[in-house]
Amino acid sequence: MDNDEEDEEPEERLTADSYGALDTSEVTEECWLIRIPQKLAQAWEGVPEGTELGELVFTKGGTAPASSSVAGAPAGKGAVVKPSITVHVAEHVADSFRRSAGGGAASSPSRTAGGIHITNALPLNYSLQAMTKKIPVLHPFSRNPRTGSVKLWGTVSRTANLQVERDDGQYRALLKDRLLASNIKNNRYVKPVEATESVMSKQRATSASAAPGHSRKKTFGDAVLQFGKRRNEAMENNAQQQSGAASAASAVGPSGSKKARQFAPDQSMRSVIFELFAQSPFWAVKDLKAAAVSGGATHAGTRKGESEMRDILREIGEYHRSGDHKNMWELRKEFQQQN
Repeated sequence: MDNDEEDEEPEERLTADSYGALDTSEVTEECWLIRIPQKLAQAWEGVPEGTELGELVFTKGGTAPASSSVAGAPAGKGAVVKPSITVHVAEHVADSFRRSAGGGAASSPSRTAGGIHITNALPLNYSLQAMTKKIPVLHPFSRNPRTGSVKLWGTVSRTANLQVERDDGQYRALLKDRLLASNIKNNRYVKPVEATESVMSKQRATSASAAPGHSRKKTFGDAVLQFGKRRNEAMENNAQQQSGAASAASAVGPSGSKKARQFAPDQSMRSVIFELFAQSPFWAVKDLKAAAVSGGATHAGTRKGESEMRDILREIGEYHRSGDHKNMWELRKEFQQQN
């Protein structure tokens, strides 16, 4: 009797010391935190304990030899193989998931919602993506339901996402099921259409509303648009009238008779500037430009002509920044003697 009592383990029970106690004996063990799709998580959670879930395959990267058969490799040349980690789900796990989603019948791996047939497809091939080491300090843990103690099972060293491989045969079926499940309601069914169909229908509606015989209710935005158009037209007409009056005034003298052209049509801008400085020793650019245009040098009124005029003034003139002739140009002394 004494030996039997010594072999018995002490009974685990909840105490003030045991509740919340941390067990860090395995905290130095490295582990990975993998985010998996919801459907795969449901399939793995629905199988009994001890069931083989699948295979984890590590592929070494590098250049495969020419003799080996690698998918996508050129003939006679080695293919560059990228390092990868893939997960192949066991087929019996997918079968169990389809039976449970279909109501428990082994011959019914699908369901019907709103009169639409939906397959319970579960892709079998996955790959680890977005793996990184830049993560905060994370520890997976579990709580003992009897004593209330907490055990840390290690430290997360890497995180990644488990994504479905697009070349998997069940990938398109999974996308179709997801789209149908989101659009099917109890009392209605929203039909998914291609983007081109919706664009074409909008274009047809727009062209029909823009037809001459189509009557549409005017809104506040239409009134603002019409007001802006009328305002722009009035401003353009006013500018045209002012430009026409200015050209007529420059062509007619004080007595009403037309003034004779002072400059020849093909006269250079440099010559025009020298003649104007011969009439007055100080000129502002605005007045010099107006005098040149009124004298017949119409090319001085353009942007290119004004730019050319300023370049010539910098070459032959001096600019007064202060004094009685502030903001005006005067010929340099060497050009004054020539002029």
